[in-house]
Amino acid sequence: MANNGRTYLVMTAAMMSVMLAVSPGAATQFIGERSVFIADTIEINDDVFVSGQSANVHGHVRGDLFLFGVTARFGGEVDGSVAAGVYDFNMTGRCRNSIRVLARGVAIDGHIERNLIAFGENVVIGRDGWIEKDVHFGVSSLTIQGRIGGKVKGKGEQIFISGQIDGDVDVEGKDLIIQPTAIIGGSLNFCSKEEPKIEPGAQILGQVTHSLPGQKKKAEGYTLGDFLIDSWSYLALVLAGGIMLAFCVGFAGEVTAQMKTQWLKSLLLGLVFVVCLPMMAVILLITLIGIPLGLIVLAVWLVLFYLAKVFGGIVIADWLLRKLRRGQPPRVFWAMVLGVAIVVAFMNVPYVGLSIKLVCVLLTFGGFFLAAAERHAKTHRGDGTTTSSGVF
Repeated sequence: MANNGRTYLVMTAAMMSVMLAVSPGAATQFIGERSVFIADTIEINDDVFVSGQSANVHGHVRGDLFLFGVTARFGGEVDGSVAAGVYDFNMTGRCRNSIRVLARGVAIDGHIERNLIAFGENVVIGRDGWIEKDVHFGVSSLTIQGRIGGKVKGKGEQIFISGQIDGDVDVEGKDLIIQPTAIIGGSLNFCSKEEPKIEPGAQILGQVTHSLPGQKKKAEGYTLGDFLIDSWSYLALVLAGGIMLAFCVGFAGEVTAQMKTQWLKSLLLGLVFVVCLPMMAVILLITLIGIPLGLIVLAVWLVLFYLAKVFGGIVIADWLLRKLRRGQPPRVFWAMVLGVAIVVAFMNVPYVGLSIKLVCVLLTFGGFFLAAAERHAKTHRGDGTTTSSGVF
């Protein structure tokens, strides 16, 4: 039972860390109903977490605003940031910080005083949209009709620009159309198999460059910036892995054992859980009674997704070290240190890095739930005691 307690402690701490990182404020108001309406006469002095099938926020929120559900319309004022995970998101209000949104459709016709980070299918920054700093995106279709005070960077299948962008445009996609009313104050860098379509009348004050997919990265090579990012990622993963092993090395061993011995079953189950857990979390967040459970499910998904490189690294290094040491098992901590280094190093290899990451994620999700199911079965049979090998 001691191992069970430590496992639950680590998972709880990880979940709390994720939620605290998202919402640093001391107080948060939770509003969960089928239809939520906050009138323009209402002022809220805390962070606000809203979930429902339909959310309309027109009041003044002096903290951060979090929106989850099906449709969300924000026409009020927020002093902090806005984070949304919905099907459709419409913004006509004012945000004094940044907006981060994951949605099928995103429509921005308001004022964002810092950055917009958007992921989804269709993102439209309308004629009344004004973003004072940068736009980062990963979408199928992006349309910019308003004004961007900084740079625009991201990937999309189709990109249409007819508004004003004061900074650089650095995009990758299939089609880029610069319409006659467009003004780009910086450089235009487009990565695609097709040439950008720049219509007569469009103004681009900086340099225009076009590169083929993979050509830009190949020309730059492995830069100092890449090394610093990889080093930071490596240290953060080793720290997270070390904390995990310090508290629940037994359960971590059970997860990696499932990943190694039942790898096919782990892959298939991992695919199911990677897709289904976020959907389950969204469904739970729509209902008031399901908000706490929805947050836990989402936190588990985020924690496992991040730790996938750690678990995958342990499996890879364990196999490699056993080969070199003629079958002698290595210390799990040093296997983790070596394995994470291998995984991070291969992340920079085209196609190979993406494949390794995908396999690590699927194996980790499947192995975690197989290990949890086995431990649950042992506990109910009364033989739930497990032994832990040394960490160091």
